[in-house]
Amino acid sequence: MGVRLPRLGRLLVVLAVSVVAYVLLEAALGGRWYGHAAAVFFAFLVVPATLLLLLMRSALGLGRPDLGLAIGVLAYAPFAAWTIAYIPSNADAFRSYAYLDAGAVTLVARIAWVALNVAAVDFFCRRVVQRECASMWGAWAGFAVAYAAWMVGHVDELGWLPGIMGWPAALAYVAVAGAVTGLVYMRWANVAGLMLGHAALNWAIIAATAALT
Repeated sequence: MGVRLPRLGRLLVVLAVSVVAYVLLEAALGGRWYGHAAAVFFAFLVVPATLLLLLMRSALGLGRPDLGLAIGVLAYAPFAAWTIAYIPSNADAFRSYAYLDAGAVTLVARIAWVALNVAAVDFFCRRVVQRECASMWGAWAGFAVAYAAWMVGHVDELGWLPGIMGWPAALAYVAVAGAVTGLVYMRWANVAGLMLGHAALNWAIIAATAALT
């Protein structure tokens, strides 16, 4: 028999366990170069995905390989271009972000881990928060709650993006990305496309950094 909690109660359990897992993993792994990405991946993808299946008795619902998948990927393309425009004037910062000077093995590991890190953000904000809240309160309420989760989830990026773009552009970047991807998910409900698009955004930044610096 399933856990006898209302839908909101079960969702709150998922959110609480994910946040606690993140805090614990950050404390344990935060001193390592891969620590943040590992903490985000496990806390906001592996943990909630497992709880969706076991606690909420809900399918993962990643989306089908259809037009929604392609639109989800393309939703991140403008943000790739936006970021790449800053590479020539911030070469050292981007080389550090891309781990280009740390050797081939570390670079490959960076490509993999950054993808898992950002994909977890989309899974958690869209599939977990937006979809579950929308099922209870409607599409726009789901969008609003997920938007708040997105902004909180990008506090780390707001710690370094202003050094590259300045505060107004950095805030606009994160805010607009959250709105665009939230609207795309509201229409197409294809989180796999957004996860892949977010990963591709970071791969494009790494490739452009290698080419431009």
